[in-house]
Amino acid sequence: IRSDSQSRTSQRRKAQDYLDCGTALVWLIMPGEQLEVNSASDDPRIYTRSQRLELNTILPGLSISVRDVLG
Repeated sequence: IRSDSQSRTSQRRKAQDYLDCGTALVWLIMPGEQLEVNSASDDPRIYTRSQRLELNTILPGLSISVRDVLG
């Protein structure tokens, strides 16, 4: 979850560090704005408040409103 003192660049750099260490999936939550989902096998995907997040290939059955994640 991005804080006011953290830039998007530093947040994305940290996400890449996690992916480089073997994490399968990283969610970058930008409160009130968007959700960015990063994985080692795909380009980042950006979701807006009006969308649903469904990651059936990684987490079967997961379907949540991005609005609920962003607050």
